[in-house]
Amino acid sequence: MIALISIYTLTLSSDRCKRFLMTRPIKFLGRVSYVLYLMHTLVLFGPQRDFFRLLDEGKSGISTPYCALISYIIFTPLQLLLSVVLEKAVDEPGKNFANDLIKLIEKKDDTKTFGKKNKFRVIGAFLWFFVAWLVVFISDLTANKETL
Repeated sequence: MIALISIYTLTLSSDRCKRFLMTRPIKFLGRVSYVLYLMHTLVLFGPQRDFFRLLDEGKSGISTPYCALISYIIFTPLQLLLSVVLEKAVDEPGKNFANDLIKLIEKKDDTKTFGKKNKFRVIGAFLWFFVAWLVVFISDLTANKETL
C-alpha cells in the first residue's frame, strides 16, 4: 500500500514521470493491456508451455533456464501481436457498440447512431463475447488436463 501511494504521489508531482507515462510505448501498452491480460493465459498455458516442454525434454541439449528464455523471447512478441489484433478487431468495435447503445438508451442521440456501421459493431460485440467465452473454456480445459 505504501508503494502504491508513493507511485501515485510521484506521478502527480513529477513532470518527468508524467512525460514518461505519456510516451507512445506506454500508451500502447495501456491500450492493449486488458486484451493482453485476457489472452496471456491461453498463450502461456497452451503453445508456450508445449514449446518449452519440447525444448526441455533433453533432446535439444539446452538447459532449462535457456529453454524458458527462448520460449519467452519467441512468445512475448506473439502475445503482443495477438492482443493488438484482438483489440482492433474485437475490443474497439465492442466498445463503440456499447457506447452507441448507451447513447440510444439515454436518448442523447437520434436514430443515426445505428447506421451502416451498426452491423460491424454488433459483430464485434458478439466476437468479443465469443473470445471471452473461449478464454474461459480453454482455461478450464487446460486446468482439467493438468489435474488428470
